Amino acid sequence: MLKWSENLIVGDTLRARKDGIIDRINAKKPVYSVYLLTLPSGSEGQLDIISAYFLVQDRIREMTPEILGIFGSRKEALREITRLTSECYTRNGNVDLQQYLRDLNVLQ
Repeated sequence: MLKWSENLIVGDTLRARKDGIIDRINAKKPVYSVYLLTLPSGSEGQLDIISAYFLVQDRIREMTPEILGIFGSRKEALREITRLTSECYTRNGNVDLQQYLRDLNVLQ
């Protein structure tokens, strides 16, 4: 079972279709041109961007960390990471995105 953030970050291009897309992803149906922001799958890095298309595979689903955001393109996801990084640095003087997302209640 995938774990979705209670305060999921949703890109502008998917805002109107968010619930339907999440339902398709949860039902293991292929979803194209949708990218997810997650915690890193490895020990390095702060966040990962993965294609929702890969979540039709059970093994990938099992390994997927909490999903923090959903976007209509990789470019949109990268813009959001850039925005979050800038905002985090302005407010906290660092780029600890995981702690910043905890402060915003996006990450539990």
